[in-house]
Amino acid sequence: MARSRDERENRRAGREAGHTTQTNQQNPNGQQYYQQNPNGQQYYQQNPNGQQYYQQNPNGQQYYQQNPNGQQYYQQNPNGQQYYQQNPNGQQYYQQNPNGQQQYYRQNPNGQQQYYQQNPYGQQRYYQNARGQQGYGVPYQAEMAEANDKKKKKKKKRKVLFVFEILLLLVLAVGLYAAATLSKVQRVQLKDDEIKQKVQEQLPEYTAKALQGYWNIALYGVDSRENLDVGQSDTIMVCSINKDTKEVKLASVYRDTYLETGDGSYNFRKATDVYGIYGVERSIQMLNENLDLDISDFLTVNMNVVAEVVNDIGGVDIDVREDEINFLNGYQNEGSEITGLEIVPVTSAGMQTLNGLQALSYCRIRYTEAIDSEHEGLDYERTYRQRKVLEQILEKVKKMDPITITNIVKDVMGQVSTSLSTTEILNLAKDVASYSLTDTTGFPFEKQTGDVDAGDCVIPVNLAQNVTELHQFLFANEDYTPSDTVQGISDEIAYRTGIS
Repeated sequence: MARSRDERENRRAGREAGHTTQTNQQNPNGQQYYQQNPNGQQYYQQNPNGQQYYQQNPNGQQYYQQNPNGQQYYQQNPNGQQYYQQNPNGQQYYQQNPNGQQQYYRQNPNGQQQYYQQNPYGQQRYYQNARGQQGYGVPYQAEMAEANDKKKKKKKKRKVLFVFEILLLLVLAVGLYAAATLSKVQRVQLKDDEIKQKVQEQLPEYTAKALQGYWNIALYGVDSRENLDVGQSDTIMVCSINKDTKEVKLASVYRDTYLETGDGSYNFRKATDVYGIYGVERSIQMLNENLDLDISDFLTVNMNVVAEVVNDIGGVDIDVREDEINFLNGYQNEGSEITGLEIVPVTSAGMQTLNGLQALSYCRIRYTEAIDSEHEGLDYERTYRQRKVLEQILEKVKKMDPITITNIVKDVMGQVSTSLSTTEILNLAKDVASYSLTDTTGFPFEKQTGDVDAGDCVIPVNLAQNVTELHQFLFANEDYTPSDTVQGISDEIAYRTGIS
C-alpha cells in the first residue's frame, strides 16, 4: 500500500534523529500489530482475542502509558494474559512460573535488554551490574551460601564414604590374609555328636552343669616331622578357659600315665600311645572317660615350632640348673638337624635368655634327678619345663605389637592341626590380651612308677582321688564326685597294678 509523502518525511526525519519509528500493519485476520524495524527493535502483536490496545493522547496519537517516572509499562487484560510492568525502581516483571513464584531482572543504566530463563522451580534471581554484566545481588548470595553448604556436606559425605571404603578394604585384606594363613592349618573334623553323647551318658548332671562355664581344649605336642596326625604325643595338656573371667589353667597329663584307651573295653596303655595308635579323636575320648571331662576341641602343634616362636618373641628367660646344661646342649644337636637353626651352646648355669633352639631343647630334658616336690625329675620335670616356657611365651605375646603377632601366626599355622574353626581361632587371637594363665599343674598328683602290662608307666594312686583333685584345681569344684565310669577305671587300675 502506498505511503503518503508526510509519512515518508516523518520516517526520514526519525532516522536522522537516531530514533525508531514503528509502522502499523494489519495481520491476515485484520488485527493490528507493530513490526520491528530493520534494527531488530521490539514489536507487539495483538492476541487472537484482539484484547490488546494502546491509548491515544488528546492529539489522536498512539502512545504507551507511562508510570510516574516516565517508564513504559504493559498492562494485563482481564483474562490474566501476559503483561510487562515496570515498578517505581525501574524493575521489569515477567510472567510467573508454574509455581507462582515471581522473577525479575534489573536493567542496567545503558538500557540494555536482558532476560534469563527461570529454573524449573522458579527460584533463580540475577542482577546486572553498572556495566550491564551479570552480577549476583544479596538475594542470590543467600542461595549461593546454601548451595555451597550443600556442596560441603556432599564433599564431607563423600570423604566419610571414602574413608569407610578404605577401612572396608583393609578389613577385607586382613580377612583374606587371615584366611590364607589359616588355610595352612590342618583341619580335623571330629565326630562331635558321638563325643558329646558319650560325655552326656557318663557325667552326672551336677558335674556337667559345673563344666558349662568352661571351655576345655586338649593340647598336644608331637614330634612328627610331617603329618601331625601320627606319632606319639610327647605333650598332653588339658587347657581350661573360664568363659566369664578369661582365666586359663593348664594341667599336663604325664605321657606315660597308665589309662584306659577310651573305648570302654578296659584296654589300658600309656597315654602317649593312644594318639599315635588310635588318633586324636580316640585320645580325646581317653581324656574324657578317665578324667570326667567334656572336651570336644583340640589343637596339635609340632614341638619344633617352639623354636621359631621363641625367636619371634626375642627369647625366654630361664634359670638353667647345672645338671640341665649337658642334656640341653645334647638335644640341640638333634633340634638343629630338624630346624636348621644354629647351635649356640649354653656354657653356664643361672638366669639367662634362651633362644629358640635352646628353649626347645630345654623342654625336652627328661632325665634329671628329683630335687624336691616341685622338681621331681624325669618326665614330671619335663612337663614342668614345658609349662614354664609356655607361660613366658603367653605373657610376652600379650604385650606384642600386631606385626610380631602376625609373624608368630605365620610361623605356627603351617604346623598346627586343630578342630577349631577359623572364627574360633580369630576370636582367641583377638582376645589374647584378656586371657590370663593363672596356674599350671601335672597329672596325676599322687603317683608311682611301675612296670605293668603296658611297660614302665606312671600309675595314679588312685585314679578317682586324683580326678577329684583335678576338678578342684581346674573348676574350683569342691562338691565333685567321680562318675561310675571313673570309679570303675580306678578300681581296675588298682586291681591290675596292685597299687591303690
